[in-house]
This record gives sequence, structure tokens and C-alpha cells, in this order.
Amino acid sequence: MNHIAVSGQNTNTDTNTNELYAPLPVEIRHKLEKHEQTKTVASGTRLISQGVLPACLFIINSGSVEVSVPSCGKSITVTVAGSGKVFGLHALVSGELPRVNVTSLEECAVTLIPKEKFAEILQSNPQIYLAIAKASEVLRQCTRDFSMSQIAVTTLSCGTLKRKPAFTKRSFMFMFSASKAPSSLLIPSWRAISIVHSSR
Repeated sequence: MNHIAVSGQNTNTDTNTNELYAPLPVEIRHKLEKHEQTKTVASGTRLISQGVLPACLFIINSGSVEVSVPSCGKSITVTVAGSGKVFGLHALVSGELPRVNVTSLEECAVTLIPKEKFAEILQSNPQIYLAIAKASEVLRQCTRDFSMSQIAVTTLSCGTLKRKPAFTKRSFMFMFSASKAPSSLLIPSWRAISIVHSSR
């Protein structure tokens, strides 16, 4: 299994059509583009690993990737995604470890933004959170037809099936405290797409 290394020169490409950049103002896109690193990765390269905080944000420019869930020594495919998809948003914003693997199915062109640079821009431009909310909703719609029973059949026998909300209201508020983002406005919409749990 190949793993991608975060290095290389800034070779900007047209990434404005991806799900993160599309709703952003031009000036914020330009700030992000300054820190882009564009790479070509081979088939079988692991971009996101379950339980490992990613070192950067990944934007798929071309090619296709598999989103999968490891369970009892097997890999269960959740969906296949292509150009325009963004991975690592949830982990970099919340600090929570990824619950899926993302692996290239063919040679792919990807754009990387190091997590430290993304965090800096995020803190000074809280409107990016709205784009993150939209991208998260798209991902949920993309995978909502995936049957959880496929995972349950495999994982219940191992006693490893755990289902919990992505965020609690408390952790969501803490996450936004540094940048003073309009969390009171975002929480209802994020709760509606099951990103924020309503109990706390």
C-alpha cells in the first residue's frame, strides 16, 4: 500500500470546481491556492487512513478513489468518488480521527493543502465553515444509500460496530471558539445533516 508524502512545489491547477472552493469568494480561494501542492499518485495510494489524522487536505483533480470501511480484516466499499471531491475536511476541522480509508483506484492528480496552512486560513476566514458544511452534506448524500447492514453483518460478529454522532454541540462550539465563527447560525444546519448531535 502506497502512502502519499507531503512535499513538492506549488503547481497551481484549476481547482475552482471542487466542492470546497466552488462556494468561496475569489479572494479566499487565492489564499488557499498559494499553499497548494499538486501531485500525481499511483493506483493503490492511501490518501486517508482510518484512525490517522491526515497531514493535509486532499482535492481530487482527476481519477477515482475508493472510500472504504475496514472491518474484521475486510474492506467494505462505501462509495467511489472522482474529480471535485475533497477529503480530510472533517478530521482537520474537528480533530477527530477519520473513520474511513480513501484509496486511489487509478493514477490520480490530487491537490494537497498542508493542515497547518489550512488551519491558519480557516481561523481568519470563518466563512469557509459554510463551504465545509455544504461539502459535508454532499458527502452524506453521496453515501446515504449505502446500506449499514453490510457493515453490521460483518462487524457485529466481531463486536466492533460503534455508531456515534460526528460532533456534539459542546465540541462543535469549542471547535469554533478560536475563530469566533457564527456557530449559533451553523449548528442548526449541521444538526440537520447529522453532523452535530442534538443531545449535548
